[in-house]
Amino acid sequence: MQRKLFLYLFFIGLCFMPSVIFSQSNKLTNEQIVNTAIGKAKGLGYKTEDMNILYDEDNKEIKEHLKRSGVSTYNEKTQKLEKDLPTTPEQEYPELKDRDYQSVYFGPKESIKGGDLWVFIDKSTGEVIKSIPGQ
Repeated sequence: MQRKLFLYLFFIGLCFMPSVIFSQSNKLTNEQIVNTAIGKAKGLGYKTEDMNILYDEDNKEIKEHLKRSGVSTYNEKTQKLEKDLPTTPEQEYPELKDRDYQSVYFGPKESIKGGDLWVFIDKSTGEVIKSIPGQ
């Protein structure tokens, strides 16, 4: 009787276990995301061993970066660029809209103009959604 009860509970557990396992494993780990971003950076010719790599937790750094830079428009009267409203990653890069993405930042250890890189990775599929080299 105990053996039947054990087998019964074991098989019920097997029925419900895959949903628990798969619901938690459908996202890549931080390490997998960073490795995907490194692969993209190397493919673009960056020497990642000479760079600081930042896993941008909750995409805070890219949001702050775009918030600081905002969107500028040229004012004909003053002949100057005037900052409008700050922007978000989704506004700046429409391909990120409605995506669960993670940004990874590559910054040169020695400051050089245009030597940095942002890479945006889909957290579930590992697809590189967008990469933005520095200017």
